[in-house]
Amino acid sequence: MSLAVRLAAAFVGLIALTALALGAASFVAAERGVTSQVDNFLEERAEDIIRGERGRPDRDDRRGQRGDGNRGSVDDDAVVQMLNADGTIGDTTGVTLPVSEADLEVASGASKDDRLRTVTTDDGDFRVLTAALPDGGAVQVARELTESSSAVDLIRSQLLPLIVALAVFGGVLGLLLARRITSPLRSLASSVDTVAATGDLTVPINVGGDDEVSRLASGFQNLLDSLADSRVRQQQLVQDAAHELRTPLTSVKANIDLLALVPDMDPTERAQTFDSVRSELRELAQLVDEIVDVATDRYRPQALKDLDLSDVVRESVERFRIRTGRSVDLTVAPAVVVRGDGDSLERAIANLLSNADKYSPGSEPVTVSLEAGRRLTVTDRGPGISPADRQRVFDRFYRADTARSEPGSGLGLSIVKSIVDAHGGSVELGDGPGGGTTVGFTLPDPAEALPNR
Repeated sequence: MSLAVRLAAAFVGLIALTALALGAASFVAAERGVTSQVDNFLEERAEDIIRGERGRPDRDDRRGQRGDGNRGSVDDDAVVQMLNADGTIGDTTGVTLPVSEADLEVASGASKDDRLRTVTTDDGDFRVLTAALPDGGAVQVARELTESSSAVDLIRSQLLPLIVALAVFGGVLGLLLARRITSPLRSLASSVDTVAATGDLTVPINVGGDDEVSRLASGFQNLLDSLADSRVRQQQLVQDAAHELRTPLTSVKANIDLLALVPDMDPTERAQTFDSVRSELRELAQLVDEIVDVATDRYRPQALKDLDLSDVVRESVERFRIRTGRSVDLTVAPAVVVRGDGDSLERAIANLLSNADKYSPGSEPVTVSLEAGRRLTVTDRGPGISPADRQRVFDRFYRADTARSEPGSGLGLSIVKSIVDAHGGSVELGDGPGGGTTVGFTLPDPAEALPNR
């Protein structure tokens, strides 16, 4: 069953229940109103008889006849019956009314309160009022309920069709409203089905408005856009990785083929060929590791916390010195607190140092500076980067023409940028003060950093 049908059924049920409740309340109110009118009539008639403004029935006075000429008549719109103080029935206008224990208490003077009740006789249903007389005994005034019951039945017969009409109207209105309400959902569901069937993440989600459904559609559109962007980036990564892997693989294959074709190669040349193969395999292994890191976001910050960037820089530089043996001119401001992930920041600093080591002459030191403003720079003594290449050095797999002969994958600086971006910082690149290139980043104040992930 569709959501529109369920909503329409809910509307019908709600309107029907409301109509039934209102009808029941109206019926009870009408019934009580009619009964109240009858009771008021009986009380007024009893008071007229007690005050002597209307005559009392006697044996010679029956319904429709006049009584004492000095008193008003006993009208035929009510039944009047007299009770003696001993509880016996005196004169009546023609219908003998039943006498209860409560009526006897009123007639004997044991109770001064009037008694109202509904009784059933052979002549029909009556509403009876028993009131005490000043001279003893009681008078019973009754009125047949046939007319009142007819009025109540008429109200009931009119309410039932009205309730049915309201339920039908509610069903039609509910279906129209349900279809209008669920129209954006149907549109969204259709778009989702299209995406699932075709795999096309560019399917537009056309849902207007600013309600919950519209926000859901907007969120789903953002999700599709993110997935489409991720797919494009994955495809680009695969294409770039295939391109970068092809070169070392081709070189390794060529060297292996050479060794196979020239079994009596000069030992020196053979050793150089093996060294070339080993070097290419090392570069290939490093490239595969970096591609895996990029594809799985291993370098992404895992948990941000307050840490001293000075300690991270010193530890990274010390490991770099031990690994490469290169001299480093280090200037570090004390207690540079940032909000970040130590492991990923160490990876970014290590990539900057490795990049500087790659392009600096062996005898030249690398300069590392950490300022109190959370700005880290690494300067090499290399040939520098041309202005045309500066805009792209942070792209994946990009290497300037002058650097293509150097080892590396072109992923190092792109990983640095990704780590810094994830920390809410910014990367920078410029000329070194004594030649070469300065590459670095600036992290935000801890109070303005990204929230913990």
